[in-house]
Amino acid sequence: MNILVASFSFPPNQDGVAEAAAAGVLSFLAQGWKVDVATARSSPPRSSLNGKGARVFEFGISGTPYFRDPFRGEVHEYQAFLLKGNWDVIVFHGYSWPLL
Repeated sequence: MNILVASFSFPPNQDGVAEAAAAGVLSFLAQGWKVDVATARSSPPRSSLNGKGARVFEFGISGTPYFRDPFRGEVHEYQAFLLKGNWDVIVFHGYSWPLL
């Protein structure tokens, strides 16, 4: 099975969303499934785009779903990434730009 985990936060970030996304990724990998992660760039930058055994794809997107602070940055690149993917399941973590 091919799975995409789309999360605005992922390790090395240390917050609840990052930890929940990482726990899910580890569970999927333990089942022998192929896992990709779409997430924001981290600060400091990740040392590798191999996150716990999954391929990590980073996108520079900021903003909110509100008209006063709309999403900006690599929005079209992220949308194209979603459209070209061949995943059986997409798991969205969060309430922000991954739901674009």
